[in-house]
Amino acid sequence: MSILDNIIDSKEAAELWDLSQSHVKLLCNQGLIKAKKIGNSWAIDATQPNPKKYRLEGLEEKKMYMKHVDTGAVKTMAEWTEIAIREFTEVFSDDESLQEEFESLQAYLKWAEQRGQLYVDLVECDKNGNLIDYLED
Repeated sequence: MSILDNIIDSKEAAELWDLSQSHVKLLCNQGLIKAKKIGNSWAIDATQPNPKKYRLEGLEEKKMYMKHVDTGAVKTMAEWTEIAIREFTEVFSDDESLQEEFESLQAYLKWAEQRGQLYVDLVECDKNGNLIDYLED
């Protein structure tokens, strides 16, 4: 399953959450739901709770942190994903052989994500960069 499989637009989100499309766009603009504006459209995470059912104001979103093993940089998984997509988009735009091999940028990103290429050299950590060991008692 690709991370892109859970992306919907404002119309689909409105239908999913039983809200008007304009209200979904307002929530996006206010940063109250996980969304990214791309051109004139919103790319919305369909896996998040229905904002109609849950009050998101004042709640700290649970974040997954990742640390780059070479640089030590700590960012949220969402931030690393955004960086990876931006970098892979630039590579695709500059490489004609990739454009010939893959029918679209989305197909290329899906291929890279399925092979774990978006998160190479990242390890899970807490917000301070301390590695998480799930094998500890």
